[in-house]
Amino acid sequence: MQTTVQRLQSLIDGLGNAKILHDWDNYQAALTDYDFAKYKVTTNATGYQTKVTELGQFFAGRPAGSTNKSATTETPPTE
Repeated sequence: MQTTVQRLQSLIDGLGNAKILHDWDNYQAALTDYDFAKYKVTTNATGYQTKVTELGQFFAGRPAGSTNKSATTETPPTE
């Protein structure tokens, strides 16, 4: 029984770690999209101001002029 429990716990840990990495990748993609939308606002492209306004609530702590380059050098969060 103990071996089965250990195998199941290992499987749970592996799935949890995969989810963390997947969430981190999604966050990085969202930052890239947000930076691109902010760039498009500066070119007066139609519709991007609304997108930046809507997405801005999720990235409120982020400096206005920052780019995604510094974020990609960070390591994913750990448990």
